[in-house]
Amino acid sequence: MFCGLAVRQRRPRPLLRGLADNIIKSSNSLSIKNIADILYGMARLNFIEEELLVKLSDGLKKKIPGVTQSPIIGSILTSLGMMRYRDDALMDTLCDWSIKHKNILRTQDLCALLMTLAVIGYSPGNFDVLYKDLVANLRDTDMTKGSEWIDVVWSLVVLNRASHRQVESTLNEKFIATLTDRDTSAAKKHKLLNINAAAKYLLKNYSGPVLKEDSPILEAPIARVKDKEVFVKAITDALANLFPSREHFRTNVDVRTGFLIDVVFFIDTKLITSPVDKVTENTKALRIAINANYYHDFCVGKKHILGAVSLHNRLLEAMGYRILDISHTDFHTHDKLLKRISYLNDRIKAIVK
Repeated sequence: MFCGLAVRQRRPRPLLRGLADNIIKSSNSLSIKNIADILYGMARLNFIEEELLVKLSDGLKKKIPGVTQSPIIGSILTSLGMMRYRDDALMDTLCDWSIKHKNILRTQDLCALLMTLAVIGYSPGNFDVLYKDLVANLRDTDMTKGSEWIDVVWSLVVLNRASHRQVESTLNEKFIATLTDRDTSAAKKHKLLNINAAAKYLLKNYSGPVLKEDSPILEAPIARVKDKEVFVKAITDALANLFPSREHFRTNVDVRTGFLIDVVFFIDTKLITSPVDKVTENTKALRIAINANYYHDFCVGKKHILGAVSLHNRLLEAMGYRILDISHTDFHTHDKLLKRISYLNDRIKAIVK
């Protein structure tokens, strides 16, 4: 039923809710194909029901060791990644299976594994073995299109396991020239910018190519979802009352790294802020980046920031920013302004000291 609805792209909420409840309450054991199909339907329909995911995950942990075909593993991994679902024990089971069955694991399913690990920001305990046996010898020529290789290298950057060779392979002019318009969607450009930023700020002694300053990839627009805009506005409205004026902070700052910094401001150890336009290299102030982490910046299941958000934090720290993480679980848009101001004031004092 889930698959049928997914194929028709229909999302009748009461029906989906009823199906989920029936599966949760049922004592019947689901086959691994049944579980994979349900996960596929949930992912395609963006129907994320945590209680159902927990039950399906428990079933997968028992049944995955007996799987003998790679495609169903790839399907499961892709669905989990699409839903941002994090269950560390389940991912360990999937990684164990991949290592044990490395001779039959398809390249596309290995890519799905790396992508899902990166999305949820999880590095399994056996990643060294996984990397040595399956990842180290991967090349862009193993992919059917350039965008797949961008995904692989980006995943390794997020997981802090990318080699200089792998990064070079996506930033050299020859590779960039092979990319088609379909390969370079806005999302792929953002990933290339993440890789480029990692080459500049995270990889020690990197001497390979980086994107040229006139590369059109550097101009890739970055859109905000509505809920995130509302959340950031609640923060900036409070800052406007905490600081002398809105001139003392900037929002949606694009530093050509593939993501926007939600808010940037400069403050000294006496908690005095400076107008952003007046800041120079000689200004003695801390550079603060506020990361406004809303619902979609967290995994489903284990509440942990997504791998991409973790990468953004690492990049910002390497660029000289102090990170002030504001989570939607601690800072609420519906709170009174005075409460929001007080919360931010306390957090800023703590990070400065």
